[in-house]
Amino acid sequence: MGRSRALSLTILTYAVFTGLSFFAQTWWQLMIFRFIAALGIGGEWAVGSALLSETWPKAWRPWIAAVLQTGVCIGVLLACVVVWSVAAFSAQMGVTFQPRWVFLAGVAPAFIVYWIRKNVPEPEVWKEAKRQAVGRTPGFGDLFSAGIRRTTIFTIVVCALSLSGSWAFMFWHLRTTGAGFCYNIGRIAAAAGTVIFGLFAKVGDFRLTLLCSSYLFIGGIVGTVFLSEPPAEESVATAS
Repeated sequence: MGRSRALSLTILTYAVFTGLSFFAQTWWQLMIFRFIAALGIGGEWAVGSALLSETWPKAWRPWIAAVLQTGVCIGVLLACVVVWSVAAFSAQMGVTFQPRWVFLAGVAPAFIVYWIRKNVPEPEVWKEAKRQAVGRTPGFGDLFSAGIRRTTIFTIVVCALSLSGSWAFMFWHLRTTGAGFCYNIGRIAAAAGTVIFGLFAKVGDFRLTLLCSSYLFIGGIVGTVFLSEPPAEESVATAS
């Protein structure tokens, strides 16, 4: 499909279904809309990180992750600003604030799709890989093929532990479960971990839960020790 086209489709997915959440009349309608929107968010994260890693110099790869993570935090802050602005505007107009109005702001990213399709070309690395594929493109099962299975398993472990720890600090119950299930395998484990740690929390006092969940990061750090650098990075590191 290509990075640019996949990026456009994933952005449209979460923009459209976030907007449709405004029209939900029941909890299960909202759940369906948010679930599909989360599929778009998870897909956009994956294709976005691939696009950056294939266009930026390899030496900048750590900064790529930093940029994406920073974007998440900026997005959360912008969401807070949107909620505050809509609530303040409602008060000035003498209208009762309806939280569902905020979903309409989620349609905004759809307007940058045209720019992406026009100005974001497919990476040369992807084009070359496509030419060499000779009719066969890698599939999900290749993640567990010889030579890459070990990296896949340890990456899942690291993501599962670190994401469980992070999301336990931010959300309980349904939101973590929904986002975790559709984001990636790590977030599936995060969903279960968040519920488990939530059982230790007293109403209004989450200190023990947060203390226990913080130890998950230690396991994530240990897991990274078993991950190897790609050959290109190893040679650069050795030379430097």
